[in-house]
Order: sequence, then structure tokens, then C-alpha cells
Amino acid sequence: MIRKYIDILLFKEASGVVQFLRYGTVSAVALVVDIGLLLSLVSLGFHYIIAATLSFLCGVVIVYFSSIYWVFPKRALLDERKEMFTFFIIGLLGLLLTDGLMYVFVEWVDFSVMIAKGSTTIVVFLFNFTTRKFLLFT
Repeated sequence: MIRKYIDILLFKEASGVVQFLRYGTVSAVALVVDIGLLLSLVSLGFHYIIAATLSFLCGVVIVYFSSIYWVFPKRALLDERKEMFTFFIIGLLGLLLTDGLMYVFVEWVDFSVMIAKGSTTIVVFLFNFTTRKFLLFT
């Protein structure tokens, strides 16, 4: 029985729920890289918005390659260049959402950078999964 679930999560064509779990997994890996880089850059003196931007972009690269090879087995766009372009445009929108929310949470709400990042991550994760699933991998 456990083997069946492992096969479904790791290898077989995935339902929306399995895709969501897979996307969550790769997003968690990307988030670890994102947060590690964010903390490192801030500690080196980078402004938190610049640090958040650079760390987010590294995470997008991880999520892109994981998504096309593991999370979403079906593609809506056959042209890989258009798919990559659209994926990164969605990522850019996610980045704008990230930077905007980070600014609001840090400057207006007075959250620490890490609390702001955690709050922002939830919103941006749901935005990215939903738009990528329905625009690119349906």
C-alpha cells in the first residue's frame, strides 16, 4: 500500500491533488534556497527588497525545472520557448507580488523580514501554483 502511494507521488501521471503535493515539495526546496539566500544577502548588507528579489529568482529556476520534469506531466504549450517565457512571466508577477507584500509587511505592518517572508510565501505559492497549473500544465 505504501509502495502504491510512493509510485503515485514519485513516478506516475498525477492528479491535481498529487500535482499540488509535488508542487508543494519543490516549492519547499526552492523556499529553503530562497530563505537561505535572503538571510545571507541581508546579513551582507543588501537591502531586503533586492535580497528578496535575487533569492526569489533563484527559487523560480528550481521550481521551473522541477515543474517541467516532475510536477506537471502534461503541457498546454508545445513550444518550449513559449512555455518557459510564460512560466517566467508568471514568476515575474509572483516576484512583484513578493516585493510588494514584503514592503507592506515590513514598512507598514512592522513585521520582521522573516515574518514578512513567511506571510508572503503563502500568498505567492497559491498564486504561482494556480496560474501555472491552469495556464501552462492543463
